Amino acid sequence: MKNILLLLLFSLSFCSHANTSKQIISKIQVESGHVYIFSSKFANTKNCERSGLVKLDKDLPGFKEMYSMALTAFTTKTPIGFWVLNCGLSPWRVTVPIAYASYLSE
Repeated sequence: MKNILLLLLFSLSFCSHANTSKQIISKIQVESGHVYIFSSKFANTKNCERSGLVKLDKDLPGFKEMYSMALTAFTTKTPIGFWVLNCGLSPWRVTVPIAYASYLSE
């Protein structure tokens, strides 16, 4: 039983998701249909090669909703956070955090 619990905890550490913390967006850039959201204060919780941004992958579910939230946050200077699934390739040939969800709050 003890070994099963240790194995489960070990497995979950590889599947963990993390968030960037809420920050004010400094820049939004679109490359090949993917959207890159910049804030130097975004936490790089997945230890990707480049930090200070998140990628909204146009092929992931919720892309349009996250992009809409990011544009709203950018326009209104409202802090926004993202949940990051893993690292992925970018046009700069380094890995960057890929978001799968975003959140706003007061």
